[in-house]
Amino acid sequence: MDSKTPLDIYEARNAVRIARSAGAERYAAETFHKALQLLQQAESIFARKKKGQDIPDVKEKARAATQAAEEARAAAAEREGQSSP
Repeated sequence: MDSKTPLDIYEARNAVRIARSAGAERYAAETFHKALQLLQQAESIFARKKKGQDIPDVKEKARAATQAAEEARAAAAEREGQSSP
């Protein structure tokens, strides 16, 4: 972790990682892809921000990515459970 990166981005990265490990790429591909896109947008906005400038879109996109990743994780867990004998 570096002190310059907002906590919201770290949380979104972690949520995407957890969703991926839960099989979201396979069982909830559309929602997982949305989470990846939102995280990428947050990272891109953050990379372009000017020194000292707070861009609310970074937090908003990162939080949306976290939410989408959690939805993908939950859907993957549910679908994986349904496919088990």
